Amino acid sequence: MMLDSQVAAAFTWDGTSRMQDWRVPATVAAVYLSACALHNHRLSRSTPSSSTLLDISAVAHNVILVIFSAVVFVGSTYHFVEDLQIRGFYSFLCPPLPAGASTSELPPLGGTLHWWCYVFYLSKYYELVDTALLVARRKRVIPLHAIHHAFIPYVMCVLFDGRVSISLVSLAVVNSFVHVVMYAYYLASALGLSTPLLWKRMITQLQILQFTAGVVGGSSYWVVYLRAPQLQSRWPFVRYIEGCGGGEPVTVFVGYVMNCVLFCLFVRFYRRTYLRAAPSMQTKRE
Repeated sequence: MMLDSQVAAAFTWDGTSRMQDWRVPATVAAVYLSACALHNHRLSRSTPSSSTLLDISAVAHNVILVIFSAVVFVGSTYHFVEDLQIRGFYSFLCPPLPAGASTSELPPLGGTLHWWCYVFYLSKYYELVDTALLVARRKRVIPLHAIHHAFIPYVMCVLFDGRVSISLVSLAVVNSFVHVVMYAYYLASALGLSTPLLWKRMITQLQILQFTAGVVGGSSYWVVYLRAPQLQSRWPFVRYIEGCGGGEPVTVFVGYVMNCVLFCLFVRFYRRTYLRAAPSMQTKRE
């Protein structure tokens, strides 16, 4: 592809870059959540503000993210399919471990496909502008929005550290596609175009589908990974044989739990926003 380069092919998550230090996303998350809490606490009951500058900024921001997300989707999908043709899906999901090796001895992630994942990881910091625009308009930052934006950069950083390739690639491919649709909706809203409720509802459904796939995929991974499990009385309470090398087990577990949490939060949001509102909307139509 035209976007390939020697830099992308030579990429390695080796921990030498500042942005590859887990303390960066952890610090950003702590500062970000504190700022959101302070904003919500100090938010007055006045109507949200607006200005021409804010409107232009929102349009430009969403145009950037629609184009960027589309580029990441195309680039990461191309190299993902290319990799699958070589290795097969099962081998990608759960790579075989070398004889006598453990997941803690796996080499760091690298190559063009993981470079796309890294670019997508970096974009998560720019996406905090979403919140900055809400704050500038004096709108409340809901918990789902804050939690999602705060922890995704940290989770992706940890996944890189733990060499959990399948989760990172899934984020780059699936989440970038969801973002194309989502930011196109935000762009239409910023331009003052008609945005049907069905479109907004579909975006949430796509996000739920994304996290559902993560739960199913993660559960499938544990079935393959945990061979001959036996309970024991001391930590880690389960003794087992590693069935493959899809990443460090603690990191895989952290990503799996975070995926389950986001799944529950989005389902809760969907039920409160769309399903509980349906009877009242029906009553109004009658």
